[in-house]
Amino acid sequence: MKILLRMSMLAGLFISNVGICQEWPYPDQLCRSDIPTTTPDSDFVLHENGTTTHLPTGLIWMRCAVGQDWNGETCIGDAMDMDWPQALQTAKDHDFAGYSDWRVPDFKELNSILELACFSPAINLTVFPNTPASNLTIVPNNPPSWFWSSSVSLNAMYAPKPRFVGFSNGTDGVSQMGEDNRVRLVRGGVQP
Repeated sequence: MKILLRMSMLAGLFISNVGICQEWPYPDQLCRSDIPTTTPDSDFVLHENGTTTHLPTGLIWMRCAVGQDWNGETCIGDAMDMDWPQALQTAKDHDFAGYSDWRVPDFKELNSILELACFSPAINLTVFPNTPASNLTIVPNNPPSWFWSSSVSLNAMYAPKPRFVGFSNGTDGVSQMGEDNRVRLVRGGVQP
């Protein structure tokens, strides 16, 4: 419930700060010009094979979410929904762009590609085109934009739960292992 309230408040604050008075869903990404970008195009090297290298971290990312296809210019199709165990297994089994060492990014890595100056989605769309941009808790009957991380939250009061990042508005939280979210795979860096 706290996550739902936090995300709704963040969405409302962002929308009120940019002066938008239109119905959801918004047709285009919204970015604030008074906030410096956190993931400028210059931070990435785009590769023709549907991957990108994030220069600040050295990580190689799939430009499309799992389930989408790279057509040489953009991501097409729908991102797949899967629970956390399925996401981890999908990464182990995934072959893309000539590589088979893909993995689910950890929480810090996933946060490194958030574009905090933008909303709906909170990601650089030049680098990661057609990223899903809605949350079920904010927009009923729309697919989620929560993406799994490989990290778990260790809270002494609760059982460990996997962490996610919401690319609708840049929020994050924890989810039940059996709930469905999206996945964007990464390779390189230090394996968690």
